[in-house]
Amino acid sequence: MKNLRPWFAAGCLAVTLASTPVASAQGGPFGLGLFVGEPVGVTANIKFSEARSIALLAAWSLGKGGGFYGHADYLFYKRGLFQIEGAPFDLHFGLGAGVGAHSDGAALAVRVPVGLGHTFRSAPIEVFVELGLGAWLIPATDLSVTGGIGGRYYF
Repeated sequence: MKNLRPWFAAGCLAVTLASTPVASAQGGPFGLGLFVGEPVGVTANIKFSEARSIALLAAWSLGKGGGFYGHADYLFYKRGLFQIEGAPFDLHFGLGAGVGAHSDGAALAVRVPVGLGHTFRSAPIEVFVELGLGAWLIPATDLSVTGGIGGRYYF
């Protein structure tokens, strides 16, 4: 029963978030795409406003122990932090939780993601790079780093 608690919490969070998104200027409030790095998987983002969102990841970790990895992050954005040849780049940062499942059992972590992204003006596509610093709390304490590049299409 203890192992089902994170899945139950994640399901409740997903239902709540799916019922409250706010539309953005380009595309809709829901973005879906790929994340390549450590871990590798499917990423989603639900925008509540231009300054806040929830980012989700369901992935396969290639690192120590391997196995399923997922996280949910509450993100804040600093839009237009800088520009390169007129293209604005946004800073995002936040706080989240990570879960892992591998042959040794389940694990739970807290994480702090930081990244830079760009949303194209001509299409509802976002590309980003992200680094996440984490601390595994269950079953034992350990530090972790995740990171990679990703892209999402907004519906």
